[in-house]
Amino acid sequence: MKKLPCENITVAYYFCGEPIPYRTSVKGRIVTLGQFKELLTKKGSYRYYFKKVSDEFDCGVVFEEVREDDAILPIFEEKIIGKVEKID
Repeated sequence: MKKLPCENITVAYYFCGEPIPYRTSVKGRIVTLGQFKELLTKKGSYRYYFKKVSDEFDCGVVFEEVREDDAILPIFEEKIIGKVEKID
């Protein structure tokens, strides 16, 4: 059976090394970096990394940095999984 795409997508992210991720749901299946930034309650200068499938390494996944606000975020196992790191 084929899964029908749902209206919302789960977005989970780790903020500045905290061990427990934050989780929310966003309407639609396409989320840009700009939309993701609007989810953050703490403002500042950050770098944004998102989990995606990759055959470059034996583990099969990477966290890829996304910089452009209009870039579409990668989906990994039906979710968007991000890491937000503060720029020193």
